[in-house]
Amino acid sequence: MSCTKAGAIKDFEDAVKFAIEHSNFHDTAMAFYNSGNTKREFTDYNGAINDFTQAIRYDPKYAAAYNNRGSIKLDKLDYNGAIEDFTQAIKIDNSHTGAYYNRGNAKLDTSDYEGAIEDYTEAIKILKEKQQVFRDVYKNRGIAFANTKQYEKAELDFLEAKTDILLVCDLGKSGEIVARMLLNNDAFFKEAIDGCKENEIESYKDLYLQSLKIITKLQVYNKEEAPAVTYTSKKVSEYMFFEGSSFQLSLANTSNDPQEGKVLFRYLSVNNDLLKDIDSSNGAFIGCFILNKDSLNQFRLYGKTKNEEGTGVAIAFNGLFFSKHIRSPRSNNILDESYNKVSNNKIETNTNKKNLSNLLPLFRCIYIDPETNRVVSLGHKEEYVFYRESELLGNNYSKYKEKIDKTQKEVDIELKRLREQSNRLDQTIVCKLLLNLRYLIKHVAFKEEQECRIIQIKKYSDEEIKIEEIKNDENNVIAKRKYVEYLKANPYNVDVICLGPKIEDEEIQKVDGWGINIEEYKHDLDSKGYKYEISTSPLDWSQNKKNK
Repeated sequence: MSCTKAGAIKDFEDAVKFAIEHSNFHDTAMAFYNSGNTKREFTDYNGAINDFTQAIRYDPKYAAAYNNRGSIKLDKLDYNGAIEDFTQAIKIDNSHTGAYYNRGNAKLDTSDYEGAIEDYTEAIKILKEKQQVFRDVYKNRGIAFANTKQYEKAELDFLEAKTDILLVCDLGKSGEIVARMLLNNDAFFKEAIDGCKENEIESYKDLYLQSLKIITKLQVYNKEEAPAVTYTSKKVSEYMFFEGSSFQLSLANTSNDPQEGKVLFRYLSVNNDLLKDIDSSNGAFIGCFILNKDSLNQFRLYGKTKNEEGTGVAIAFNGLFFSKHIRSPRSNNILDESYNKVSNNKIETNTNKKNLSNLLPLFRCIYIDPETNRVVSLGHKEEYVFYRESELLGNNYSKYKEKIDKTQKEVDIELKRLREQSNRLDQTIVCKLLLNLRYLIKHVAFKEEQECRIIQIKKYSDEEIKIEEIKNDENNVIAKRKYVEYLKANPYNVDVICLGPKIEDEEIQKVDGWGINIEEYKHDLDSKGYKYEISTSPLDWSQNKKNK
């Protein structure tokens, strides 16, 4: 089967044509069904719905086709249509786990919590009979229980699902109640407050939940903000695109910001010397992104070859590279990143994207001025970038900026509350509990970058941490870099690659030992199915050389 979108769809269209020509209704229905799944995979949702409808036409008892058509209607927020399809699938096959789960999701989204609980409970019953486990069913039933104030039942389901406490906090007041209950069994929280007085535990819960409340306001998940872009060198991109290397999360304290991880504690008037013991056992590994695929500032700072500005590449990742489920940076309780529905009669993940259980959510950074203790900005997409991408999107910028400004004010208020809470508590424990938040706060001096981040916090004893030796031209080791592997890039999760403004410069190509064959690079990108474009940012190479 072809690995390209057009090729894969053509393969299934040929199969449909063959089945129709041979008048085989069963094969024709299956061919349309497979074609629909492929089109869904490539986000051709209208085409997928048409194919599933054709599959049902040739086989009216095709429960999986009803279920998958319903899942797309759910994506398109056609709740009534989705519920009708899921119900029809259940009528055809009353043991269809996926249809019960998906219908429960549709009911959950429309606040029919009792109905959702019934469907999730039925799905769990069938899974138990089949001796199968799917954590998202428990997690979603827990959400429904929380919204109906059945807090003890919600707690049990969240524990069964190993649900990240940050996700529970994101449910509002009902979630905060359950989250407070969950802290009694939270290993991170219990370790952080070890040795505190019994009558102080609730105050530390307040502080920790307050920090998580702030983080819930920072997730980047709107489609209008995509893509999220990282700037790197052509050499690193070749490792990722052509040699199968994963995107790497680097240790935060090796960044170009000397205040990395310290700004929050300066804001809280906490002694930074207390961080030494904490930092000696835990490390924050980060991946940095902005919401602009053609930033002159980024091209000048990052990805330079032979120290020449504008010779790097910008990799624009779409939503498939990040988790839509919120989770805390230090969490080891990773949710299954399956479709928000279930295909066929199985609980299964999106087969086209590997290691989805390790996806991380993207958070915008908070920029604080330590001199005035003001929240100056949150990482966001700038107005001109909206208009570059689409005039229609540009016209929506004012509404988008209103949301960002509103969130910024809320974050400012919540941080002040956090400061008030921390003043009454042991500073060492405060430092430990705020481990999740500290690396999302940056000094105002860096606000022009409008940075967003994915973060993993790990103990230095973690076997997933790798060490790279940095060598000079004489092959001598001059430094060691710690990093954690994340996801692999592929044509499905990369929207476009923007080549730096001087990467094609004829003068640069003449430099001895340059080593960049840009035409070969572009050919290799084409052969792998990647889209690319050339930066339009103005950067005069000759002037750049003169200024050195």
